[in-house]
Amino acid sequence: MNTDINISYGKRLSACAYYFIAPGIAYGSLTSRMPAIMQNTHSDTRQIGLMLFALGATSIVSLMLGPKIIGRFGSNLMLFINTILMLLVTVAIAFAVNSIQLIILAALVGLFIGIIDVAMNTQGILLEKHSNKKSMSKLHAFYSLGAVCAALFASLLAKLNIGVELNFIILFGIYILGSYISYKYLVVDKEQKSQEVNNKAKSMKMPMLVYICGIVSLLVYAIEGSVGEWGSLYLFHEKGADEATAALVYAFFSICAVASKLMIDNIRNHVADSIILTIACTLSFICYVAVLYVDNSIICLILYAIVGFAIAPVVPIAFSVAGAQEGVSAKDASATVARLAYTGLLFFPPMLGFLAKALSLQIALHVVLIQIFIVLILSYKFRLNTKVKNRV
Repeated sequence: MNTDINISYGKRLSACAYYFIAPGIAYGSLTSRMPAIMQNTHSDTRQIGLMLFALGATSIVSLMLGPKIIGRFGSNLMLFINTILMLLVTVAIAFAVNSIQLIILAALVGLFIGIIDVAMNTQGILLEKHSNKKSMSKLHAFYSLGAVCAALFASLLAKLNIGVELNFIILFGIYILGSYISYKYLVVDKEQKSQEVNNKAKSMKMPMLVYICGIVSLLVYAIEGSVGEWGSLYLFHEKGADEATAALVYAFFSICAVASKLMIDNIRNHVADSIILTIACTLSFICYVAVLYVDNSIICLILYAIVGFAIAPVVPIAFSVAGAQEGVSAKDASATVARLAYTGLLFFPPMLGFLAKALSLQIALHVVLIQIFIVLILSYKFRLNTKVKNRV
């Protein structure tokens, strides 16, 4: 492995971004080819629900184990190995012939994704410390880009009547070919075992701001999920949009989110995080109020896009701030934030569905306003002086 300290920031950023793409292309491919996977495994919606739950549950388990594993073997090595394993098991899903195989393989993918999430965010934190440049938002943008590109590729191959098996082999095979080259330019963890022992007491007592970053990420992931899972249905049933217009909600939201993440790091070099978060939450709140009370579906579509642009930087900033806290390692900070965020993804969508069934979707989506308001209040905590520890 090349450990040359003179490796340029651009090479390190590109290498790290390459690994952020991997879970994105896996997610985009799986969701886009789900009809074919259901047909191949003779699964119904209940079994697909179990598959998705298994993937999420094992992800949380591996998020708990992630810091110890990464502390022993290094985030760069674990990112390389687990990314390849995740993609190979995802290819195996394409060849599954029954729902039992599908659920078991999805659970394995979840285990690898949890480690990947901790490792790639640890790399993002270390990259920022190594280069003294804001990078986390750009890196998170590449996850979204990976998902979008994989979905477009899957759609193209589906139209060409090319099976899910060949789809996954081509896409993931090409990706794996470049993984070792990128691995050589990842930041090498410098935390020695002696330092881990000396800092054990500090690491066990996590700074409160790290937990706040986790709660903020949980709420924002839930907000984003509400758009993806309920946005099109809301426009179709409540605003009178046709199906084609309603289907554009998440696409518009995601494209604007990617654009925001790609540009926000440069802004962070000149504007305090607390100010960025305050503006982001205020704009999101105003636009979401309008979404709930404006009747024109086209205007609502535009408002959803603005919400995507505004809220997108919050989670990357939360990971970045958490990793900058004194008394906690990069891997522990990223694992804590990710664990809280993933927990929200498991429980919030069903809760919103139950509220919509009991009351109405219009009323249920007011919960999102409460979540945005809580994030706005918590953003004040980001004004605290962030003490940075040199971990590289």
